[in-house]
Amino acid sequence: MRYFSFILFLSSFLLFSCKPSSKWSSVRQSDEAQGQELLNRSRAQLTAKKYDEAERTIKELRKKYPLALTAREEAILLLDSVHLARSSKELMLIDIDCENVADVDSLRRELEDVVMQKNFYMRKLKYDKTRIKRH
Repeated sequence: MRYFSFILFLSSFLLFSCKPSSKWSSVRQSDEAQGQELLNRSRAQLTAKKYDEAERTIKELRKKYPLALTAREEAILLLDSVHLARSSKELMLIDIDCENVADVDSLRRELEDVVMQKNFYMRKLKYDKTRIKRH
């Protein structure tokens, strides 16, 4: 009986002591707030079709705010969306240039590359959405 109560006490102690804390440090809270601001700016840049600026903003977030875990995770999805939008734009440009190109083989290769790139980012975005965690 004594052995059982000791094991019960030990297991309950471990159970309650290993519970994750819901409180973040002040540094993490600050990083998360700043990261969310950069994420919102990057979203606005994506909406304005400024893909290079949106990508730079995401890289800035990743570099400056290492403790903004939630913002960084959301930035992964946003970066996938930036790449997907850029590939779609390239695909439209190739389609427009299709009428004026004499070298059909080079155009076909370029088109295949962009389509593969677009499909890759679509699959990656779908996969990343299933793997997202809230920190």
